[in-house]
This record gives sequence, C-alpha cells and structure tokens, in this order.
Amino acid sequence: MSTLSNTEIARILQGIQALKESGTAAAARQPVAVVGLGCRFPAGIETPAALWDAVQAGHCAVRELPASRRRTPATTDAAPSSCPAKGGFLDEVARFDPLFFGISPREASEIDPQHRLLLEVVWEAIEDSNIPLRTLRGLRTGVFCAIGSDDYLQLTVNPQRAGKLNEYSGLGTSRSVGVGRISYLLGFSGPSVHVDTTCSSSLVAVHLAAQSLLAGECDIAIVAGVNLVLSPLNGLSRAGLSALSRKGACRAFDDAADGFVQGEGCGAVVLRRLDAALTAQDRIAAILRGSGIAHNAGGNGLTAPNGAAQEALLRTVLSQSGLDAADIGYIEAHGTGTRLGDPIEAEAIGAVYCAGRSVDQPLFVGSSKANFGHLEAAAGILSFIKTVLALQRAVIPRQIHFERPNSHIPWDRMALQVNVTTDRAWPGHYAKRYAAVSSFGINGSNAHALLEQGPEVVPYEPADSPQGEQEARLLPLSAKDEASLRAQARQYAALLRTNTASLRDICYTAATRREHFRWRLAAVGQSRRQLAEALDAIADG
Repeated sequence: MSTLSNTEIARILQGIQALKESGTAAAARQPVAVVGLGCRFPAGIETPAALWDAVQAGHCAVRELPASRRRTPATTDAAPSSCPAKGGFLDEVARFDPLFFGISPREASEIDPQHRLLLEVVWEAIEDSNIPLRTLRGLRTGVFCAIGSDDYLQLTVNPQRAGKLNEYSGLGTSRSVGVGRISYLLGFSGPSVHVDTTCSSSLVAVHLAAQSLLAGECDIAIVAGVNLVLSPLNGLSRAGLSALSRKGACRAFDDAADGFVQGEGCGAVVLRRLDAALTAQDRIAAILRGSGIAHNAGGNGLTAPNGAAQEALLRTVLSQSGLDAADIGYIEAHGTGTRLGDPIEAEAIGAVYCAGRSVDQPLFVGSSKANFGHLEAAAGILSFIKTVLALQRAVIPRQIHFERPNSHIPWDRMALQVNVTTDRAWPGHYAKRYAAVSSFGINGSNAHALLEQGPEVVPYEPADSPQGEQEARLLPLSAKDEASLRAQARQYAALLRTNTASLRDICYTAATRREHFRWRLAAVGQSRRQLAEALDAIADG
C-alpha cells in the first residue's frame, strides 16, 4: 500500500477545510422563513390583519394616558406633573387567563403584565404558524424575547409593599424568568434568551434567532418583543432626554417633527430555516434574506445616532444578502420623528439604497411610530411584522403625519419618497418584492434586516368541483373549556364568511395542524354557509 507524502496530506486537509468553510458559508447564507405572526397593538389590534387595516386606513392610535396610570402608590407627590399625557396605549393590560397556561391566579398576580402579554401573543403566533405545539415540543424550539422596562418591578417590589411580597414576586418581575417561563410552560428545549439593547431590542432578537437557526442550535425560533408603560416615572425619564414630542404626535421625516410619543404593544414571529419550512409545507409569510447588528462606536454622544455606523451596517447586510440596492422597494425605517435622527437615517439609507436609482423609480420609506408611537423594546418587531404584511399584500404602506418633507433631508439628491396614499401597489418594475427594516437603540446598538416576499400560494380546487365547496367537509374545533369553545366556534364562523382560503384548507388545518384540547366539537357541511350556520348554532347554545 502506497503512502501519502506530506504535501499530498496537506493538500487533502486544505480541501477538507475548504469544504467545511464552504458549507458553513452556505449555511450562513441560507434564508430563514417567517411562518407565524402574532400581535397586540393599540386601537384594539389583536391580529396581523387588523394591524394592516389600521396602517392602510391611516389610523393613529395615540390618545390620552388612561386615568388608571396617572397616579399610582409609587408616584410621589414630588413627581412633576408634566408627565407626557399622550401615547399609543393598550386597553385592559391586566386581562389574562392564567388557567389556560396552567398558572395559579396567585402566581399570575405577581407576574409582570409584560410577561403575561408575551405568553398570550407567543401562543397566538404559534397558532398562526399552523405548527401544533406537540410538534414544537419534539423539536429544539428557541425563544428570544425583548423586554426593556421594569415598571411593574418598581411599582410592586418596594419597601411600601414589603408585607405583601411572596415567593412569586421576584420571579414574576425578572425579565429573564419572563422568557424562561414561556419555554417552561410550553415545553421548549432550545435557547431561551432575554434581549435588551433598548429601542433595537426586538430586531436584534430577530437577528440572534436567525443566527441560532443557521448554526443548528434550534430548529424553530420564536421571537417576541413587548413594551408597557405602567408607571408615570417611565415617561418622565424619556422626557428628560428631550426626545418626546410636545405636540403629542410622531411626524417621521416631516419638517414639523419634534420627537416621538411612547407606545405599547407586543409582537411575535415564528422563524424556521427555509428548507425545513418547505419540507414541512409550512405557510411562508416572508423570507428573511439577511440581518445584522452593530454599534455606533463613538460619535457625538452615547445617545446620538451615528450616520457612518448606520450606513456601514446597511451596506454589510445588503452585501451578505446577495441582493442589489435596486431590488429593494420599501424600507421600514427607525423613523423616530426627531430633528436630528431622521436626516441622519435618511442620508444613510440614501447612500446605500439610492445610489444610481432613478427618481421615477424611488425607494419608499416609512415608520410605524407615526401610527402607534415608539414601542421601544417592541418597536423592531412591530416594524418587522408591518413589513411582512406589506410584502404579502404587494402594497407600499401608507405613512401618516407627513405633510412637508423635512428640510434637513436632501430629497432632491436622493430617489427617496414617503408614501401618503392608501392604495399604492408595489411597483411593477420589480421582479420580486424585497424590503428592509431598521431599528436603532438609544444605547448605540443598531439592527437591520432584509425581507423577501414569500412563495406564491396556488389555492387548491378539486378538479371535479370548480367552486371547491361541493364535497362534505368536517371541521373539528377544540378548547380548554366550554365558553372558549363556543367563542372559537363564533370566530370560525366569521372566518368562513370572510377568508378567501379554500374550505378544504381551512378544515385540513383545523384537523391536523392545531393542538387539540379536552372540549371538542365537529361541524359538517358542503359549503361555507352551511358550516358557518352550524357553528353559529353551536355558539348560541
């Protein structure tokens, strides 16, 4: 048997190393599928569809601060009375069904409402993904959550309430425990990570989750961000930074911009490697082509934006995605509506995405903060979900509170435009729909992501049934108690009357891609109308 020379051995080893590096690079470039969405935002928005309707209707969710939050036991008489009075506030932040998650009411009362909201919205995102919980438990499912404030901790764990604290108090107000509780209660074995990079937290969480997926640390990644303003002291600290609008409105990229208003909400997305999502026949809402994070690394101050750093990050993510700048049709900007921040961000966008772009084929830019305020830790996930919805619907999102372009932005030198119309279709000159999302932290941590439209879905229609609603169909539903089952029956009746999906797909999904609980029912019908009427009858008792 002949022996190999040292040169030949070295060459073989180099080849093996090159193959490893090639495989690693290919894995790192592999896209990630967005397969589930969940949300809870101001103005009664509890579904992604409702979020899109509000954006396109030009709805502004900013309102007066609820009276229940203006005075609390933790607010001293010495606290200034100039606490910001307007923001994008949620209703009924105390509403929670602990028994659904197997939590005792006593423990639930000590859990930060932000953590409770995360649990609910994560569950809704899982349901939207059509991946049964039992399947997620059999995979390495990771949870990456952004939580940035400790209002509930400040209000409840203090000397004035020393006699009321119990064994749940500390756990209920710990941010990391809030994330770990989700993994524990739902039975997930993958990474369980709390992320806090201030305003960029939830988009940073998206990036970390995608990297974890591509590295093989998890098979499914659930990303969420939440923000509630539970204490008046919260707003006072923001007001001290001179970042809040005195007019009570965020006017991103407008010449009258004077800052942002605070906002509340929660968003969650379910991510999976694209090849795995295609194999599992998941419904793919959008594809994450690339993402990145970086820091300002100096500049004019800790909290001041750094245009050069923003530009470098955008350029890096674009390069790694394999896309050209001209491919991008829309960018959901950080867009806080500040006199300093908007021009710096617009210049960075222009330098990366507008170079060589024709003025008659502009890049559109917008910001959800005009509609809902600045959700801080949840701002990035709101922007991410909004952009996914825009790609799905092939429509450029409408921007409100924009009347006069910011005079500090060189619009005439950049093919950059703000859309104020309700029905602007995605421009037809793009072969595919691509969009970008930015989120910048006040601590200097920046995040950027590039999204692609999901695969086109061809509705199933049986060959012998042009309408697809001639055969008898079985629709099974279940819930954890009778009242919830009746409520679900009513929801499905409404869905059958409004959703355009085929009846076969609706019944198939309910039967095979939902978790099944103790209380169950089944309706049979040959048409949407028959099934909806049967479900209405069940809901009415």
